[in-house]
Amino acid sequence: MSEAGAGGDSPSTAIYLAAAALVRFESPGGGWAGSIGAHAPIEALAALCRLPRIDSGALDQAAQAVLGRLEPRGFFALFPGGPVDTGASVLGYALLKLAGLSATAEPMERLRGHILEAGGIQAADPYTRLILALFQLYPGEHLPALPAQREWRRLPAWARAQLAPLSHLHARHIAAAQPRRTPPDFTLAELVRADRPFSDPRPGVEGGLRNTFSKLAGWLAAPGKQDTPPTLPSDTAALAPTPGLLLTRLAMGQPVPDTCLPSVLPNRDTALALLAHPSPPPKAAAWLRTRTLPGAGWPRQFAAELHSHTEETALALQALRRAQPDEDPPAGALAWLRQLQGRDGGWAACDTGLGIPLRPDLPFPGPFAAADPACPALTGMALEALTACGVPQDDAAVQRGVEFLVRTQLMRDGSWTSRWGVYSIHGTCFALRGLRAAGFDDHDAVVLRAGEWLRSCQNADGGWGESPASVEAGEFIEAPSHPAQTAWALLGLVAGGDAASESVRRGLDFLLGSQGPDGAWESPSTSLMHVPPALFLNNPLDAVVFPMLAIRAVREARS
Repeated sequence: MSEAGAGGDSPSTAIYLAAAALVRFESPGGGWAGSIGAHAPIEALAALCRLPRIDSGALDQAAQAVLGRLEPRGFFALFPGGPVDTGASVLGYALLKLAGLSATAEPMERLRGHILEAGGIQAADPYTRLILALFQLYPGEHLPALPAQREWRRLPAWARAQLAPLSHLHARHIAAAQPRRTPPDFTLAELVRADRPFSDPRPGVEGGLRNTFSKLAGWLAAPGKQDTPPTLPSDTAALAPTPGLLLTRLAMGQPVPDTCLPSVLPNRDTALALLAHPSPPPKAAAWLRTRTLPGAGWPRQFAAELHSHTEETALALQALRRAQPDEDPPAGALAWLRQLQGRDGGWAACDTGLGIPLRPDLPFPGPFAAADPACPALTGMALEALTACGVPQDDAAVQRGVEFLVRTQLMRDGSWTSRWGVYSIHGTCFALRGLRAAGFDDHDAVVLRAGEWLRSCQNADGGWGESPASVEAGEFIEAPSHPAQTAWALLGLVAGGDAASESVRRGLDFLLGSQGPDGAWESPSTSLMHVPPALFLNNPLDAVVFPMLAIRAVREARS
């Protein structure tokens, strides 16, 4: 790459080169899908689920991949430079030991020391302990007390999707007394803190996971005489090899895939590519239109059993309006998006009325995140989609969404937050875009305050970057400049009426100067979230489409 970047100082050239780079992410079926990665050692779960049939070569390959993500300080974290994550470290340790790495080897001793310092295997999150219990690596009688099946409807979609296969798996172990799939002499006893008790189910909690498992065991022993068990997808062939698929196929007795991906977001990625592409390909638009669920929106992945998601649905509706302006948007998707608006005026991801955790005393992490609250970023996306599809700006739903954004900004420093992107920059970008779509005055104090906040956190090189540590801290924590986050900041500033400030000029120069010779931008770190704070994702497609959108937005605003 030259000092001036592949596109030189020409926005048009940069967009042209980036459009060529998009070809690398196209799927044979007509859509796009980024090669999503994660810093956490998800290969450990895949290896456990494939035991005992996984061969030594594949196990060693997985161990080498996991070793490459070991933090310099000797533990596993959810994002580069992040703090120790006990669950990820325990799973990573288990994989390395299964692959034959001696417990006395220097990396294993350091990793074990960090795990014990953090509280030992007992301090791992409930999800990790449930997984370990499947393989008799954690005492099943000390599993955390989770909601009984009748309460699952009060959990977010992702928690329900994980509880169903886990319950089936545990019921099978109880009913059939299946032997563990790890080697007979394999143990993680060295990770137990002797001075720390195992986490017993909380007394006084009605139901609980062990009670649910017992009922499921009885159902398996005498089908037809008990209540219907949790629903599992009838056909998992169309699902991507994510952790949820591994557990589902293991529960159903189906072959487990050889690979494991942290997530696959084809609907989101295709919608973003259609929004960014100078000439949206008709084939991709037609493909995206077919992926909507009957009478609802677009799901996070392929399977029809999965729930619609606000981000996918809002982006897809906007993409189809741009790529197919003469066709009406799918009526079911538009109606679903309107219906998902909460009483507070905001939009959550998949459900309404789940903004408060079912039981706040349960530390559900990640896939067991106990709530699906309204999110400013998703609210902004929903407002953009509704107005793009012809909903008037004075519509009651639009105005309630605006009121939600105004109200939630007043509780912060001028920024908004996001549960699906890191964190304040992502939330502020899409909140501002939603306000602009709703006809909000860009001279209003809310917009001016947000623009000032974005300009205040710009890096010295002209770009923007935010650490995933912001999520736990609840406030902005700076990080090295990231192309997608720089693009989010520029898109937010332009939406707020700023296309000519020095901040915008420097941000544009950063993108033009950092474009690679292949037309793409390097994605140096995680910038997406998958049910926070479970997993932070790195999608290289984001480092192409968002800079394209930002460069075009600045160019069009200036002209």
